[in-house]
Amino acid sequence: MRKIFNLSFIFILSVLTLLLVFLSTTGIETKRFNSLITKKIKESNANIDLNLDTIKFKLDIREISLFLEAKNPSINFKEIKLPIKNIKAYVNFLSLIKSENKFEKISLNFNQISFENIKKISSILKPSNFSSFLNNKLVEGKLNIQIEFYFNKNNEIENFITKGSIEDAKINYEKEIFLENTNFTFFADNTDILIKSFLGKFGPLDIKDGDAKIQISPEISIETNFLSNIKIDNKLKKEYDFLNQFLNLNSLDNLNGEFNNTLFVNLDKTLKIKNFNFKNSGKIINAKLNFQKSIK
Repeated sequence: MRKIFNLSFIFILSVLTLLLVFLSTTGIETKRFNSLITKKIKESNANIDLNLDTIKFKLDIREISLFLEAKNPSINFKEIKLPIKNIKAYVNFLSLIKSENKFEKISLNFNQISFENIKKISSILKPSNFSSFLNNKLVEGKLNIQIEFYFNKNNEIENFITKGSIEDAKINYEKEIFLENTNFTFFADNTDILIKSFLGKFGPLDIKDGDAKIQISPEISIETNFLSNIKIDNKLKKEYDFLNQFLNLNSLDNLNGEFNNTLFVNLDKTLKIKNFNFKNSGKIINAKLNFQKSIK
């Protein structure tokens, strides 16, 4: 009897294990949710035209949650084809039993988007200030992005988050002034944007290991901390004359240093600087001062 019980237990455990592996990898094909997912996506933006073919019912082991996945769906925004890798719709298990089909979240995962295509789809990206930045300030670069919509108990969109990264970007600061070789990761919702692992080159300034918090409502403000190396000589002073807006370089012939920096900036709705506060500390490796007037 005990042997039969053990064999039965092992059999049931094996079946459950195989089922979990099957659900987490292959999944079960279904068309039951096609129209419902399409409806929920269109609720986020009426200009989206979505066509789903094959949907698979799968299991996310990390989140211990059931979800529906559609790979390479046909999705257009204002007749522009969006480079969507997949759509994942996480559903409430109890609602499936009750045939209520309530969503917990829907995730849109994009393929990498080149600069040429960023402007085409920028109006769909959230928040709007972030899409404005991509459209008006990004000269070149690559965007990796994922958008998640969260639903309340009434199956209505309650919140969203956007996360991803920008690679090899060139960002226009003002006229011929650029932030180059820029890479960072971001996380955003309808009030804030968080930036991590920021790298870039701004004139004579090499920026590394930076982070920032960008508040986008009610006003736009930026708080950032970053490490930097700076090298300035007379040639660079002429090339980057804009630095005199921030630093008095008249008495400085050259400077080589490493610094820890803290910056706070307020911006208007057009992303122009209203006011700022900049502090730094560090060490000067080499410097030469040429005073215009004698010091008493």
